[in-house]
Order: sequence, then structure tokens, then C-alpha cells
Amino acid sequence: MRSVNRSAGRRGIARLLAVVASLTLFGVDCRSPTSPKGNGEADISITNDYGTALNIYVDGTFKFTLRYKTTLEIDDVTLYHEYKLEAREPATGKLIETTLIDVQAEQDYSWTINAAPRIKVINDWSEAQGEKLAISLDGVFQFNLERGESRLIMQVDSGERFLAAVDPVTGRTVASISFNIIANKTYEWDIKRISPN
Repeated sequence: MRSVNRSAGRRGIARLLAVVASLTLFGVDCRSPTSPKGNGEADISITNDYGTALNIYVDGTFKFTLRYKTTLEIDDVTLYHEYKLEAREPATGKLIETTLIDVQAEQDYSWTINAAPRIKVINDWSEAQGEKLAISLDGVFQFNLERGESRLIMQVDSGERFLAAVDPVTGRTVASISFNIIANKTYEWDIKRISPN
């Protein structure tokens, strides 16, 4: 009896090995849903690098709130459609960034919402007196900046912005500049002494 069971068991294992071998040789065709040759779908991934949570709208309709440093996917979007995506501040509805994505194929599309506008201030002032400058934005003190140091003013509102560098010892404005903030990028102000007075 035992020898019959062993031989039946060996035949079962042999059959299983034969099935596995034939599947391997003839290739079972498995693809991910977004594989170009498979029956995939179109998806739109959105990443928030802005600095705060944002509300996401698609073609004018609210979809979800996207937290900072996260990515969410809009799954299985319709082909042959141009989608208007908007990122807005949750409290005010202010438009932060927008893009158009023209979906023409079953593939992954992506949109990254860039970091909020910021201004990099560099103190290369060569005045003999004073080692630091007091930096203000639109008349509001931001920080003291040592000679050779650079710092960022983060999340600057769009529109015309005025910066001033003041010698904290004398109270004299030694340099100033205006920026028209229109994009989510880093603006730069290098404060230099051009010529002596």
C-alpha cells in the first residue's frame, strides 16, 4: 500500500513540474495595468511640493485636499481629453498653480506643484562699517544677515514686493530692490557695494 501511495505522489509532483516548465517555456503573459502592451488605463499623479496643503480641482470640480510632500493619483481618467488642473489655497480659494494635461494614451501622467515663491538674499556688502544688514520685505523686518551669509524668505506672496537692506548701526538704507513675484521659483538678491560714496 505504501509503495502505491509513494508512486502516486511522485507522479503528482512530476505533473506539477511539467505544468510549471511548460508555463515557463511558453511564457505566461502578465502585465501591469499601465503596461504599454496591456489593457491599461490613464492615470494622473499629483505631487505637492508647495509648502502647505492645497485643494486640487479638475475641470473646475474639487477632487481632494493634497497635503504637503504627498502624491495622490486620479485613477482611470478618460482618454482624448484635455484636463485643466488647479491647486488652490484651502482657506481663500486663491489660485496657486494651474496646468493642462492632454490625455491621449493609456499611461501615467504627472504634475508637480512647485515650491512657493521665495527670495534668496545674499549679503556681499563690502562697506567697511558694520558686519550685518537688517533685511525687510514690504517694510516688515525679516532677519539680520551677516556679511557673506545668505538666507531665504519663504512663501512670498505674488505681486510687486519691495526689499530693503538697512545698516542697523546707522539706520541708513544701503540697498533696495523690487521684485514682481509671478512664478513659484526662487528669486535672488545679491547685495553688493558697487562704488564708494
